[in-house]
Amino acid sequence: MKEASFRRETVADITRRSPCPLVRSPDDPCPHVLKGVINVIGDKWSILVIGTVGNFRTLRFLQLKGKLGGISPKTLAGTLRKLEKAGLLRRRSFNEVPPRVEYSLSKDGRALRTAMTPLLRWATGKDHA
Repeated sequence: MKEASFRRETVADITRRSPCPLVRSPDDPCPHVLKGVINVIGDKWSILVIGTVGNFRTLRFLQLKGKLGGISPKTLAGTLRKLEKAGLLRRRSFNEVPPRVEYSLSKDGRALRTAMTPLLRWATGKDHA
């Protein structure tokens, strides 16, 4: 069966099209550029995984599961795979018995965590935690 190929839309692709109807002036940032980011981190657990791994630098699967609480192993495994595929997490396997795998943020993951910090500080002051 032929595998479908999907081309990621770049910011340049978006800006080449007609002006974005979501902005008032060309200097305003277009919200469409967040589409790809939202597809990766817009679910319930991704931001929590990025924040938690970033706080502890390196975590193993069960350590991360324990810190998050309430996440199923299947959901955590899928979230970790998705974040790794997106280039936000690094997975390091050790050839040991039993096998050991550690997760840490990639350069892009650290940059995303830094970008999330103002939002986290804002949310800290709200009553909807």
